[in-house]
Amino acid sequence: NDLVAARASLEGALGVVVAVDERTELQLRLARSEADGGDSEAALVHYGELADGARGADARLGAAELLERMGRGDEATALLTPLLDAPEPDIRARALMAMATTSERAGDAAAALTGVRAILDLDGVPPSVMDGARILLARLDPSAVDGLVAQNPAIRAELLMGRAQKLR
Repeated sequence: NDLVAARASLEGALGVVVAVDERTELQLRLARSEADGGDSEAALVHYGELADGARGADARLGAAELLERMGRGDEATALLTPLLDAPEPDIRARALMAMATTSERAGDAAAALTGVRAILDLDGVPPSVMDGARILLARLDPSAVDGLVAQNPAIRAELLMGRAQKLR
């Protein structure tokens, strides 16, 4: 199995790499590999080991995404909340997007809209997060679609694909 081989390779590399930044990157990759391979608890352990380090925001975001997929949205939100005060706008935007997605899946459209609108008001948001926020806004507030499509025609295609999938 490719995931087993990837896990073994990453674990082997962790045994010999001593540079902290390289070890951290390997641990993040190992956590993702564990999550992709279905071992969510092992992935959460790896993310937890990194949560207070230099890449703590990435670890918290990864763990929160995994917790949300596991149906543990409250735990995901607890991990994300401290990131809302991060000095980096991209970290704040990614945390807001994760929280908005969690809120939407929990059926709390008002909280999801609040998060999305906060992202749209930020400067320094990664393009992929901004596009995701616009698409989520269009799903939550169809009256916003015309303005969003004017800003980014790719959003119209994304919305049309989403509607086509719902019709299947």
